[in-house]
Amino acid sequence: MSDEYFVSTKVWLIIKGEELDFNEISNKLGVSPLIIRRKGELLNNEFGHSEYDLWLYQISDNSNSPLSEQLISLNQIFLSKEKYFKELGDKYKLVVRCSYHSDLAQGELTISPEIFKIFYTCNISLEISFLSWGKVLDDEG
Repeated sequence: MSDEYFVSTKVWLIIKGEELDFNEISNKLGVSPLIIRRKGELLNNEFGHSEYDLWLYQISDNSNSPLSEQLISLNQIFLSKEKYFKELGDKYKLVVRCSYHSDLAQGELTISPEIFKIFYTCNISLEISFLSWGKVLDDEG
């Protein structure tokens, strides 16, 4: 089997609700969103129009960095802005979405207890998507 295989990982922080203040969220979190949409605006041709205001931040531009490293980066944002995340979590729906796409038949994700604690404290949902195309690495690679 060839040593070359495809793996792509992404982690997004998503805030959705009614009447989001996009500028306030971006300024208070100190990050720029990848996508912002008002309720009713077109998301894309596949998903159609947004059912709510949407603020989406992609943790890393590097799709090869492990999910666990991206979650650690996200955790740094959470820890530095925990009070604000609690306010957001009380008012809006907060989601962390992890995506792992690979042509391998296996993958892994490690989530530290600290991250689970922040998710619970700030009322953040976790969504995980694994897509695999079934190759199996043998003992030779």
